Amino acid sequence: MPARGREGETMSLITLHLRWDDVSPQQYEQIRPALSTDGGLPADCCSRTARLQGRVLLTTEVWANEPAVNRHLAELSALVGPAGLGEPVMAMFAVPDMYASAFRQSAHRSRSTEPAAARSRPVPAPRSPEPAPAGIPVR
Repeated sequence: MPARGREGETMSLITLHLRWDDVSPQQYEQIRPALSTDGGLPADCCSRTARLQGRVLLTTEVWANEPAVNRHLAELSALVGPAGLGEPVMAMFAVPDMYASAFRQSAHRSRSTEPAAARSRPVPAPRSPEPAPAGIPVR
């Protein structure tokens, strides 16, 4: 059943962003199987990404409805608790029903064609600035 938005507008997808600070690579490896998509996604989960950037663990998940998000959040501490992670910082928002079909097709296509290694590319380091060409003053 779709979630209800403001003023009776039907909402069908819930995007959930979670952030844990000060996560070691060992902790990430310990919980990675619980957040992985390699074995498929949980029921009502349309998309999931998890990545460690420095010592920050970031996940973005898209769920079919609000009850599914609530079930996931209720189970989350059991998934990450053994690694010693506390409660994450959380942001959640709904996507109107008119975007649901396109998103689900896109999420399904990217899950089925993109290799697992490509989903967790590291963020590249910034490039050094290009030197100014000779004869052009730098201000």
